[in-house]
Amino acid sequence: MHLVSPRDRGSVTAEWALVLPAVVLVLAAVLSSVGVMVQQSRLDGVAADAARLASLGHSAALIAGHVGDQLGEEATVSLQSASEGISVCAVVEAMSSGPLSIVTGLTMQGMACALRESEPVAEATTPRESL
Repeated sequence: MHLVSPRDRGSVTAEWALVLPAVVLVLAAVLSSVGVMVQQSRLDGVAADAARLASLGHSAALIAGHVGDQLGEEATVSLQSASEGISVCAVVEAMSSGPLSIVTGLTMQGMACALRESEPVAEATTPRESL
């Protein structure tokens, strides 16, 4: 049987007290990075929706409203014509969310392009009607 000297008592508690904050910080960083990846995927999806709507000839106001509905009013969208007017690209920007966004202040961006339709569609009352 191993006897613990009185001098070593509490050493495990002290080691845990030193290691636990590092473990918590690593866990928070991992969870925050997963959150950033999920948000990036969402931005890319909303940018693809915006590019599709623009390629169908919908107004910039309707597209901005759709982006605002999906990501919140702080999100912005810009539309750019590409390839000599053959396609249209949408760039969507939003602030990152999550526990570390207060510290980082990271602005995230999603971009997608779509070929223009030859005939613009009639303006729908909601974007989902034309998707």
